[in-house]
Amino acid sequence: MVLCVTCWLTACIDKSAALQLFHQRDAAAADGANSVALDGVGNTCVAGPCLHEVIASLEFKPTTVTPAAGQISTIGLHLVAKDASGKLITGPYASPVKLALSAPSAQMYTLTTAGIYAQNPQDPAKLANPDSIAYDAAAGITYVLATNSCQIFAASNSLGLQWIGGTGGTGFVNTANPKTSSFYYPPALTMDIAGGTTNLYIMDKNNGVIRKMNAGGVSTFAGTPCVACKQGFFDAVGTSASFNNSYGIGIDSKHDLLVADTGNGRIRRVSTVDASVTTLTTDGIFVANPSNPAVFTQPISVASDAAGHIYVGTWLDGGGKVYLIAGKQRTVVASDFGTGGAVGLALAADGTVYFTDPSNHVVRAIAPDAARSLSVVAGLVGQAGATDGHSQQAKFDKPTGMAMDALESLYLGDAAGQVRRIDTAATLTLNSTSVSDAASADAVAVSYAGTGTAPRQVCATASGVTPTCVTLTPAL
Repeated sequence: MVLCVTCWLTACIDKSAALQLFHQRDAAAADGANSVALDGVGNTCVAGPCLHEVIASLEFKPTTVTPAAGQISTIGLHLVAKDASGKLITGPYASPVKLALSAPSAQMYTLTTAGIYAQNPQDPAKLANPDSIAYDAAAGITYVLATNSCQIFAASNSLGLQWIGGTGGTGFVNTANPKTSSFYYPPALTMDIAGGTTNLYIMDKNNGVIRKMNAGGVSTFAGTPCVACKQGFFDAVGTSASFNNSYGIGIDSKHDLLVADTGNGRIRRVSTVDASVTTLTTDGIFVANPSNPAVFTQPISVASDAAGHIYVGTWLDGGGKVYLIAGKQRTVVASDFGTGGAVGLALAADGTVYFTDPSNHVVRAIAPDAARSLSVVAGLVGQAGATDGHSQQAKFDKPTGMAMDALESLYLGDAAGQVRRIDTAATLTLNSTSVSDAASADAVAVSYAGTGTAPRQVCATASGVTPTCVTLTPAL
């Protein structure tokens, strides 16, 4: 029998314990067709004594399988049962082999000075309030905005950790060299790739503008520069528009920018093509200077899914809220979780909404079910710290902005100056839960239904015996 596992790259065999099962052979009854006997594991055998041989070992053997069209990779796992002499046993088993799944919880890692992620490293990268993260999935680069030093950093396995923008002091200067440009305590950034060029869009709150940064330098993309003065509200094109203490910025499926305009209590959209600025209305559409703007209490984060639905996180709004905007319908999908609000938002393909809850030092998830169940993904409620590991032991210190990669791992910064990665728990599904014949041609499929990079186990066992498991690790 072959177990087919899709989208996993490695398999590690746990040979720590042999699995003992009983194999029942057909036998002629010695005392007549109507006699009844019990075998050693409680199976009833009609027509005579039950003959058994002990399975001394049951293990998984990985075999190479050619990937199907559209698949990243495939590992075939062949289940092998042998007796004490090493002879293959083919079944059927008196007690069928049971298959089970084990899916460990989310795992936490910390960015190092070498640009890689490790658990509880000796050389963690320390930045001045890494309040916002953007992730370039194609290049594997983490972009980090350090608000208090007004700088931008890039990290990857090949780059290490590099300073790429901002002088390290406050100001408002655009130059062709991003390192000689200056910002004024910017709280958020997002990224887009257009024409092969990676563009970072930085919400430069205290300057009242959105800045655009790429290899060609830094420029003012939208908003009227207004250093340390009263900002305003006006929809227009480029630098003719104005914002008011805007804390959040994201990007939608059409590659337009979404702005949580905190001081104005509104959600703004900025075209990345012509820099035109519009405002979300109560009708669920964007219009320039509308008479019916959708108003929120202190919006601080915004995100959009592939269907165009908008999620808004608020602060000081009755203990914090997360709203879903779908056309004219506005729904509260989470509330009263913490006074610090939902600072970072990230959306999974299955509809799960992740957000940071800095006042409680945790990352939460809103399930896509009808009840919109709220759970803690990582961190310990009310306990600040900087510990990596699984979700029940990891700690944050006021986690802030957040991004997600193609495997739905989460990247976020916290007040301890560290950048963390959470490998969210994936889901595996068994199409069958038992097998009676190790040599059967019928496959028991293990399907991959989710994303994440934490290991998963598929285990074979029977009542009262130690499992034999294979550990599967998804591709990074």
